[in-house]
Amino acid sequence: MLTWKLWRALSQPPYPHPLFQRVYTNREHVGKLQRFLFFMIAYLMICLALTFFWPVFALNPAGLLVTIFAGSNTAFGTLWSDRVSTTIAKEHELDTYDLLCLIPVGAFGAGWTLAVGSLHASPLFRYTGLIMRMLGGVVLTVSILTLGIPMMLSIAHWESQEIFLLFIALWNLCLAAAGFYFDYAQSVVLAHLIGILASTYSMGRLNTRLLSNGTFLLAQVTIYLATFITGFIFLNDLYELLELPQIAEAISLPILRLLLFYGFHEIGIRLVWATLVRQFHGSPLEIAEAI
Repeated sequence: MLTWKLWRALSQPPYPHPLFQRVYTNREHVGKLQRFLFFMIAYLMICLALTFFWPVFALNPAGLLVTIFAGSNTAFGTLWSDRVSTTIAKEHELDTYDLLCLIPVGAFGAGWTLAVGSLHASPLFRYTGLIMRMLGGVVLTVSILTLGIPMMLSIAHWESQEIFLLFIALWNLCLAAAGFYFDYAQSVVLAHLIGILASTYSMGRLNTRLLSNGTFLLAQVTIYLATFITGFIFLNDLYELLELPQIAEAISLPILRLLLFYGFHEIGIRLVWATLVRQFHGSPLEIAEAI
């Protein structure tokens, strides 16, 4: 899968590379005022969402969790896309980018390495991945402790319907944790690629940021809508027509939705990747050396 190939390349940066060190060691530290404004804006957006949509969330707590997870991954992805595009646009403004492209890894390798360096220069990026993995582990552990173990210990004393409902709840929680982590990893990869691609179309820093952020948000919304339409409308109608047994529907429907969500993200990443390679005229050797 292209997603995990690129994700491994992002997670294992080339620390000794001079271009990586150029960005990594000269990173700009975010001031307290900027940090305060960022969290204030995020807080106000959450308050507005809860104010306008609280009746929906009150009736469907699972929808609230999905909204929080999708919103957080989209917010972080927008931040990374903005950071990548700004870093490369800055090199354009300094008239150093064309010179950096003359190194052996070529233009593609230079853009990729600068982008990876800009991500790892942020402490938030380095810690977010660890936090996401820990959060997924906590969800799985809590699910097993609160649902799995009681189900196994009391299986002889419970009705079959109760055991079935408990199993389905555990199954859905595990798939939700996997979906959250997939969404995080694929959103980061997509944001990284779009940030590099946007810098090839515009030289100005402001125009590049607007293009990268707008493109990433459009891509995310498209993926979420495509998943919702196919996974929660089309598949529901299909299952009604097939009239499958309840247990088959309860087990297969969530995993099909997860596969659709992953697949739409993978399609988006492949489309942006193909456009990026074509835009840079990247040779197979340059791409292999970069990632």
